[in-house]
This record gives sequence, C-alpha cells and structure tokens, in this order.
Amino acid sequence: IIQFRAETKQWYQRRVRGPLLLSTTFFVMVCFALLGVLVALTAVQGQYTQTFTIGTNATLLCSFKSLEDPSLIETVKWFQKGKRLRTNPRYLYSSDGLDYTLTIIGVTKKDKGKYLCSPKTVVDMEVADGSFTIKVQKARLPNPPPASQLTLPQHGSGQINCNFAAGKDAYIGMELYWTRDGERFETEDQVLRESESTYRTFTDENGVDHLALENVQGDIAGAYSCNYQYPDGQVFSMIFNISVRELVGPKDVERVINFKEDYLS
Repeated sequence: IIQFRAETKQWYQRRVRGPLLLSTTFFVMVCFALLGVLVALTAVQGQYTQTFTIGTNATLLCSFKSLEDPSLIETVKWFQKGKRLRTNPRYLYSSDGLDYTLTIIGVTKKDKGKYLCSPKTVVDMEVADGSFTIKVQKARLPNPPPASQLTLPQHGSGQINCNFAAGKDAYIGMELYWTRDGERFETEDQVLRESESTYRTFTDENGVDHLALENVQGDIAGAYSCNYQYPDGQVFSMIFNISVRELVGPKDVERVINFKEDYLS
C-alpha cells in the first residue's frame, strides 16, 4: 500500500493539471480494495485461556471464518508446548467447514499449558495460528447428604442405594469403592472374612449403585460408605449406619397338664 501511494503521488506530480478529486477518489478506492484482500487472506486468531476440571473433557475450537472457502485449508496441525500432537486415544480431532476442533478426553495435570492450531493452506498465503492456554483445577465436590440409618433383620437381607449417577458421569476415570468403618471389604463377596454374611454390588440401568447384603449377621453392623474417588484424588462419600436386629422368638408359655393314670387289675 505504501508503494502504491508513492506511485500515485509521482503520477499526480507528472500531471499537475489532472483532476484532484478523481485522483484522490481512485487512490482511496484502490487502498480499500487492497486492504480487503489482505483481511480475507489472513484469519487472525485470538489468544484464549480456558480452565477445565481434572477428569472432564476439554474442547478447543479454531475457526478460520475469514477465509470463507474451506478448500483453502489443506490441514490443521495441533501443538502443545511447541510439540506436535500425534494420534492418541485421548485426542479426538474433527472439522466442520472452517471450524477445527481438538477434544482432550479426561483432562489431567499434564494437559495444562499453551496450545496452537496451525493451518496449512493449498496456496501460498499467511494465516495466523490460533493460540490457547489451558489451566486445570480440582473438582468442586458436592455437599454430602446426612448419614442414613438402616436396621436389618438378623439372617435376613438388605440393600444400600447410592444415587450419584449425575456426578460420576461427568468425569472420566472415577472409581467407586465400598467400605465398612473406613476399611474396604475383606473379600470379593464377604464384608468380613470370618462372617457368614455375604454381599454383592451392581449398578442399575439408571446409573444408581447398590450394595446388597445377604444372610445378615450381627458382626457386620457398622458405618458403611459408598466412596467415589475423583481423578484428582478427592473422595466423595455417602454414609449408611447399619444395625442388626436380633430375631426374637415367641415368649415361653407355661402350661399345666394333668395326666390321669389307669391301673389295670
């Protein structure tokens, strides 16, 4: 544009008697035309900072709308801290027209830092990279509900229901484990190794987790917890205080029975 303006000035000086208004108008029109071309060929990307919770999915979007024609982009490369991201089960790449997306599955502390999306065009033109900075944070745990009280009959059965489906579905790699009085169960089917009581765990179609106790004995009474360990190490627990009610049989009844003896002569 500067060179074009100088040439216009020389032309004006050579033709002093030329119409001033026409020359100025022509100059302004050409400058705006050149400026429009420059803007169209340069997709200026902003610099964004986004914060994601550990264990959730992070999605980064690069949009090159100012190019207008998607066929101008041959490929888009993604970089983290200057290193190109290659094929990885945790990275999902997608594109839709002039929008290019990187999704990181289950964000960890290692995923924080600066990211670039760098386009390569089919023709020789300069297109700015998109720049992102990812920050990570620990999850905000919900407030636990009050402890529940549950009384089970001796030799009977009972069930604990932990409804935390909405919370656990948002995190990749969340682990559930059960405890009694702060200790994990001793075997895969017994709360206590020496007890006759057994248990099983399952998750229903609605995502609710269950603990079913069978042949309940008095020795398994205690404080039970379903514990959800987040990917960042934090644990959310729901507590159930279980007591066992002994079976009480009918009271003894005292009866007086008179026998009459017959003597044979």
